[in-house]
Amino acid sequence: MKKLIVAFTAVVAFGALANEVKESGVSAEKENSQASWRIMAGGFGRGNIRTSMGGGAEHDTLWGPEMEMHWNAFECEDFRLWFGLGGAFSPRREVYGRRNSTQTSEHRVSDDGYVTYDFSSYSSNSRSVDLATGEFRLLATPEWKVSESFSVGARLGVAFDWLQAKYKTSSSWAWNSRFHTYIPHELDEIDEDADSGRNSNSCSKTEFAVCGILGVETTYMITENIGVYALCDWRIGDDAEFDCSGEKCSINMDGWYAATGIVVQF
Repeated sequence: MKKLIVAFTAVVAFGALANEVKESGVSAEKENSQASWRIMAGGFGRGNIRTSMGGGAEHDTLWGPEMEMHWNAFECEDFRLWFGLGGAFSPRREVYGRRNSTQTSEHRVSDDGYVTYDFSSYSSNSRSVDLATGEFRLLATPEWKVSESFSVGARLGVAFDWLQAKYKTSSSWAWNSRFHTYIPHELDEIDEDADSGRNSNSCSKTEFAVCGILGVETTYMITENIGVYALCDWRIGDDAEFDCSGEKCSINMDGWYAATGIVVQF
């Protein structure tokens, strides 16, 4: 949580700096020019999502579309400070799945050889978690021009994540027993018994998580208004805790976030 506070404080500090510079008139260039805007749209991958449930844990990666809009708050020679907001969405996919099965068999013959006993059984259990996420984020991006077309910037901000987890559990079982009694010329009898069944359950829960954002961003302008971008963030936040019918699950959203797409600047 301390790391999140640091990231949020950095965003506020950049905002205060930009406002002070604008009011003091340090940048005549900025005051004499119109504010510029930037829209970025593309796709993202978010890795190292850790889902813990029932003593086990699995890591997975989420994918989906993303978009950001930035305002050029301050500009001085090759330096620009952008403030922006953005969002992302990843469709539902399985992030945790554990399945196990057991099978047994037994064969016995009585001492006199007249009775044969056979028994077999099978059982299977599975648990899975499907996850869909949405995100709203606030950002400050100090950026430096490396050349007329290429720029590199840092990303500082905070992300508010919406997580919807769907639990699915199922179990099935079956067994069969067979007694065969055979006494030559006297008795030939078979006694069989069997049973089977299946149980399943599912439920959905929604939770929210807050993450700090620390990252880097690059843009390359093909024309004056259209270009491409690439970014890579590291997310720092708390776990989201879920409870469904007594089954507890924890999802850790710490990890990398990478995106690329098209940028339009005007």
